[in-house]
Amino acid sequence: MENTSPQNTTTVYLIRHAEKLDDTKNTDLSPEGYERAECWKKYFEDTQIDAFYSSGFQRARRTCQPMAFSRDIDINIYKNHLMDLKKIIKENKGKTVLIVGHSNRIPTFVNKLLGEEKYPEILEPEFGNLYIIKEIDSQINTELIVPLITQNAPI
Repeated sequence: MENTSPQNTTTVYLIRHAEKLDDTKNTDLSPEGYERAECWKKYFEDTQIDAFYSSGFQRARRTCQPMAFSRDIDINIYKNHLMDLKKIIKENKGKTVLIVGHSNRIPTFVNKLLGEEKYPEILEPEFGNLYIIKEIDSQINTELIVPLITQNAPI
């Protein structure tokens, strides 16, 4: 029987930034977006998270901040074109990581890791998708959790 103890399991959660204020390039979160960021904090409050990653865009950082700051953990900023989930998994073996990104990037990151086009781009009004990657003894498993309610949902 294989040992699948926690030190052999690496978990990566990926979420899209919360609702944005407007369509400018580096916009802040809207009031609903700030509310969703707090909801993500509550959602993950009982989950051990060892590292946080966010794109450099303000809306992604602001989504990540409540979760990271409540744990007194710095946010690692990544450049979208340099994101490498294999590297993040390798650097965080046996740990749990949360990554905040964008509708056109999060599925791309996961698909690149899997070597297949499993997940489509996130549609513009969707903000509650949660992608979960688990690596156990070098085996990758993924799951997408889609919120039951998409408008005014806590997540």
